[in-house]
Amino acid sequence: MPEDKIISQNSQTNSPKKEIAPQKYPTMFGMAYRYRKPNGTWAVKLMFGKIFAVTFSLFLILLLFKSIFIYAFFKYQRDYSEMSVKTALLYPLNRSATNTAIGDYNIKTAKELLAKGEFRQAFENLLRGVNRSHKNIEGKKMLAQFFFMMNKHDDAMNVLKRGLPYAYEDLAYMRLYTQLLISKMEDETLINVCKSILEKNPKNEQVKTYLAMAVATVYSMHGMYNDSKEMIVKYGLDKTTPGILRLSKNEWEQGNRDEAVNIIANNINLMRDLDPVYALLVNYYILLGDYAKARQYGSLRILEKPLEIAPRVDYLRSIANSGDKKAAEEELKRLFEANKSDEKNLIHIANYAADSGNLDLMRKIYDNAIEKGFSNTAQYCMLLLETFITCKKYDDAIAFSEDIIKANPKWLNRNENVFTSLRAVAYLAKGNTNMSNALINEIIKRGTVNPRTLVATARRFAMLGEPKTAHKLYVAAVEKDPMHQYALVRLIQFELDAGNSSDLNKYIFRLINMRRPPRDMIMSARKKLLTDRFIFTAEREKIINAIDAVFDMEKASGNRIFSDLPSDYDNEKILSTF
Repeated sequence: MPEDKIISQNSQTNSPKKEIAPQKYPTMFGMAYRYRKPNGTWAVKLMFGKIFAVTFSLFLILLLFKSIFIYAFFKYQRDYSEMSVKTALLYPLNRSATNTAIGDYNIKTAKELLAKGEFRQAFENLLRGVNRSHKNIEGKKMLAQFFFMMNKHDDAMNVLKRGLPYAYEDLAYMRLYTQLLISKMEDETLINVCKSILEKNPKNEQVKTYLAMAVATVYSMHGMYNDSKEMIVKYGLDKTTPGILRLSKNEWEQGNRDEAVNIIANNINLMRDLDPVYALLVNYYILLGDYAKARQYGSLRILEKPLEIAPRVDYLRSIANSGDKKAAEEELKRLFEANKSDEKNLIHIANYAADSGNLDLMRKIYDNAIEKGFSNTAQYCMLLLETFITCKKYDDAIAFSEDIIKANPKWLNRNENVFTSLRAVAYLAKGNTNMSNALINEIIKRGTVNPRTLVATARRFAMLGEPKTAHKLYVAAVEKDPMHQYALVRLIQFELDAGNSSDLNKYIFRLINMRRPPRDMIMSARKKLLTDRFIFTAEREKIINAIDAVFDMEKASGNRIFSDLPSDYDNEKILSTF
């Protein structure tokens, strides 16, 4: 073979072959492809550009749908008319501010609905608004008031508690919260909250004064008069009307009658509003039996508030307490004639007539209210019904209650508990125990009656010789509100008188840790527990030791932990919380 031919063949053999591109097989919806490597193995390669483009497109689509949903939900489902497309699009980036704006709108809508009388929708808007707008103080106050009217006091306190970091400069807010705490006997919480806010030194001087007075008042409720005075002096309240009156009351409660009066006399020039001063002095002198001075300060109070009815009614009480029946009767007639066209003033006179058992006057007031078409006829009807019972006109009470049922006025459902309690007393007094017990069972089963009404009704039943039903009512009152001191005192007294000892231990332990329990009843309880009648009382020795420990604590601290007022301090008026 020629040499040039051999070279030509060798060159053709050694020249590189042309590479063939691997065939691609799309997979994962086009986001990647498979291909075979030269060595025959398979591999997968991701297409990052396409993945990014598709992901971004999906994100935009989802954002669009979400924005449409957000827009439609708040615009049409929640009636948020201020919702815009821009707000909906930016919602994920500005969620907190948008929620706050929506919450404020809900609260604004609630106010408008309240003005129209649409309470249910207003309540729903307030719930949503307060949950979204945490700093809206007005909304929290309104919602708390709703809960209070619904008898959900714990919910009301929780709503107000959550707003404290933003609302402690608001006087109305702090007043509402502290009053709720006092009514539920959350005294330790009140002291801690008020002191922590006072340490922040609020700019609002009214708030500072109010909180300091609240703490001083709670201290005095527990007989801690030195701490109460220290609080008053520390915040300069000893030169203000509330502070001076609190110091005077503290001395009075400790039995220092002259000092209580002297505190007012020595500081009267410092006080601008003299109405509460004269009112307190009237009460002091009535209790002291000095009716001439009581009438004197009653007259001064009338001069201080000449257009108000309350000072005139209190002056009337001081005349009646003095025993001058003729003067009291003449004053009462003058008050009635002067105010019989004034619905607001007349209800004060009606309460006095019911309290004093003046049936003739109460009839006149009732007839006058019906004749003039007063709006709040419920109170006049109920006061007349109780006056019948007070005056032992039980047939008239039953007949009047049946007339009310036949008429079925709109107000009856709202006042069903008090109305039923009065009917039960009237039927019992007439010997119809079956009807009376049926009505009482209805009240207890309903579970919405005020504990004070239960206690007043129980006392009526006890006086009419029906101790078992009275006991049932006392128990129902304490079960409804375990911290209701008024009801608890009455129940313990009843248990002691009746010789019941099954739950006496838990009742007494609870009472001695509350606000100034009556000394006479606690001492009576200790004395009775030492007798054979209560020998099987659970934890008898422990109760006696606990009572002794509190007496020792009172002696060592100098505080007046127990009240020296008689334990039977209340009246029997069922309508006291009407």
